[in-house]
Amino acid sequence: MASSKVKTRTIISATVTLALVAVCGYFFEEFKEWFPWLTTMQIRSYSWMTGLEARKPRPKFVIGVEIDDATFATLNLPIGGPTRRSALAKVVENLVEFHPAVIALDINLSSDPAADEAQPRKSENANLLASFHKAASQTIPVVLTCSFDRDGRRLSNVFADETLPHFGDPGCSYRTRVGFDNSASDLRKIPLTIDRLSPQGKSTAYDSFALEVAQAYEDRLGILPRTSKRLTRHIEERNFVYASFLAQNEIPHISATSVLKRDTATMSRISHRIVLIGGNRHAGAGSNEWLDDHGSPPLNMRGMYFHANYIEGLLDDRIRSDVPRWTASLVDVVLGVLMIYFSRKGESLKARLALMGVFFVPVILAYVASANLGYVFDFVLPLLLLFIHIIMEHYFHLRETARERGMS
Repeated sequence: MASSKVKTRTIISATVTLALVAVCGYFFEEFKEWFPWLTTMQIRSYSWMTGLEARKPRPKFVIGVEIDDATFATLNLPIGGPTRRSALAKVVENLVEFHPAVIALDINLSSDPAADEAQPRKSENANLLASFHKAASQTIPVVLTCSFDRDGRRLSNVFADETLPHFGDPGCSYRTRVGFDNSASDLRKIPLTIDRLSPQGKSTAYDSFALEVAQAYEDRLGILPRTSKRLTRHIEERNFVYASFLAQNEIPHISATSVLKRDTATMSRISHRIVLIGGNRHAGAGSNEWLDDHGSPPLNMRGMYFHANYIEGLLDDRIRSDVPRWTASLVDVVLGVLMIYFSRKGESLKARLALMGVFFVPVILAYVASANLGYVFDFVLPLLLLFIHIIMEHYFHLRETARERGMS
């Protein structure tokens, strides 16, 4: 009778645990946002696995132009304040003379009517727009960012889309583009396309800043097939993709100070590359806090360098996909059954070693899928729940053994 009760309890416990693992595997992307430590664990393991690849990533396309502390000192501006738009205009104008492939501004240009209609901001905005026209005159596309409010409505930029050079002209390879810079909380994910509301309230498909930059580069150089074609399924399903990452200091960069001073030796490095203009500066004079700082170690970096990694990943085809939910859930259940099976055999050293071997199966699968098949196996983390089951079963087994000995 006792043995029957133990068997029934074991079956119920295993079934409930497997059901929980299956549900967690299916909904992992949603519930992991409740536990920031899970994302941190994912980032660390993901960085480790991608570091095992035979094909080591290296920067090929992007060079950063940093609006840094030295730039603010050159402009006699208080560190941490807004960047003077007349200075941005001068940066763009000077860059054009050295023939970059694309100029991308990771700079917030959201509209502020009260300030934008007043001088000197109004004239500075006109200078910045004129610099975009200068780039277009040299067939260099410019890519700007946009963002959305909490209701998913696009916030208006200083420049209306129709005022930008050749905006919306699909036949013009050097047209000005605008892409959203809202990122997922899991910064490994490259945003592609989302549906949001236009400023007029109409549902509209928006491409991300990184995707727009990649497409601008491909259009300018005539590269086929286009990234948007290679990722058609992900774009249509409004999914993210993943990329392997370069550290911030691995991506080539120059200070905007060198651009403002027209340092020819330094600026010669930008020719035929994507120039990404963004901030890499402190929150204030003497402060150790960085503005626009994101991520968790080992992916801690300024926002412009996440965009640089996204662009590099898309153009270099260093991208990975997630596994369909039902597949993830099924794999978790199968692995869970194996682990529970071996845990029942865990009374000898050999059986315990076999149990550990089974536990390493998802790790091996994650490496093979990530490094060779182009998939990310994040969903194996819910299998950690099985340890609770194993510990509980071992505890009840010890109790049952002690009871039987006491009765004999």
